[in-house]
Amino acid sequence: MVKTCILIVVFGLVAFGLLIVRFNISEFVESLSQYPKEQTQVVGATTNNTNITTAVLPVFPEALISLYDNNNMTNRTQQQQQQTPSRIVWQTFWTKELPESVQKVRGKMNRRNKGYDFRLYDDDDVQNFMKEHFSGTRVYQAFQSINPKLGAMKADFWRYCVLYVYGGVYLDMDSIILLPLRRWVNNQFSVLSFEGNVWEGTTRKQCLQVWKHIDRKIDSNFTLFGPDNNTTNLFVQWALVFPFPGNPILKEVILFVTDLLLEWKDTPQSLNETTMKSRVVCLTGPSAFTVAVQGALKRNEYPNLQFRGYDYEKSILCKKALVQKALDQLKPRYDSLPKNIPVLVAP
Repeated sequence: MVKTCILIVVFGLVAFGLLIVRFNISEFVESLSQYPKEQTQVVGATTNNTNITTAVLPVFPEALISLYDNNNMTNRTQQQQQQTPSRIVWQTFWTKELPESVQKVRGKMNRRNKGYDFRLYDDDDVQNFMKEHFSGTRVYQAFQSINPKLGAMKADFWRYCVLYVYGGVYLDMDSIILLPLRRWVNNQFSVLSFEGNVWEGTTRKQCLQVWKHIDRKIDSNFTLFGPDNNTTNLFVQWALVFPFPGNPILKEVILFVTDLLLEWKDTPQSLNETTMKSRVVCLTGPSAFTVAVQGALKRNEYPNLQFRGYDYEKSILCKKALVQKALDQLKPRYDSLPKNIPVLVAP
């Protein structure tokens, strides 16, 4: 009789335990199904994209997502009108020890644009900024995966992120503002401008060759033509004007570049079939920027956006020879690096 009672008690406890485990597992599975999938991805970017782990990272910082209501253009416009536009001109170079000739040019631009704060970030500043604002996200994972030898790619990525967080104007180090910003920048509007470089033809073929080595199909057919309404041109990316933080176009660019980097595969074939320049241009640079912006403009209307001809209608000069030569003497340009240098490094 005693043995029978003991057996009944034991079986009862086991059955009760199984019910608890089943409930907890069901509750856990249900909680996973309710997790916002569009904000999570599996970590797994290395030099050959084979080191897949089970860790989950948010795609974008929650604090930055809340800057704007991405589904309500009216709310975004009204919110923007209540903000003060950023009057910061952002630039980056690997060091702040600039040649005297470059310092003079920057000083002249500063005096010509009173009311604007010119800020120069070196590699350490860029790294600290990305860590502060994007740490623990796929965006930061993608940034960290870039080979340190490819500073141009990190500079590309950073310019989109710093303008998204703070707003303002970005300017390449070898470019010069000729016409004072106050005379042509309406601080209520973001500005896009076209390059003379045409997308169709060589540029598109080079990028399709690069994108062959990533895990997604990319829409490279543009619907927005250049100022002459006859050719599809790249957007200017060496100078950017986005006065307010949280711009949804920049967010699209950031997420697109993130995906490209995390899905790129460094293999003997990919490095042999593509050039160093095409990898930079098509994964983080002007071609990647243009494709992302074209996609954003297909899907949404952006009322606070202006277009300013070719090359900002000569308000900004790209690649001033004197400045470019002085900077190149400090550090070779990325397109002079060996072709077989991988894009990514293991995390």
